[in-house]
Amino acid sequence: MKHFKHFLAIALLALTLGIPAYAGEMDTPGYKPPPPPPIATPGDMETPTVAPAEIGTQTLTEIAIDSILSALAFF
Repeated sequence: MKHFKHFLAIALLALTLGIPAYAGEMDTPGYKPPPPPPIATPGDMETPTVAPAEIGTQTLTEIAIDSILSALAFF
């Protein structure tokens, strides 16, 4: 009986590990994925445009608050 229990345990482990996991693109109802970016031809070089307001503009107040909160984290 002991050998039979070991056999069942091994068979159960093999079946558990043998079940395929779903990976890759999975469809979600109600969601439409964005279109793929256009394919650039060889020789074309595109530079990303960044708005000037998005380039790390922190006000003095935000810097002071962040400094105080990080100093309080030590206590």
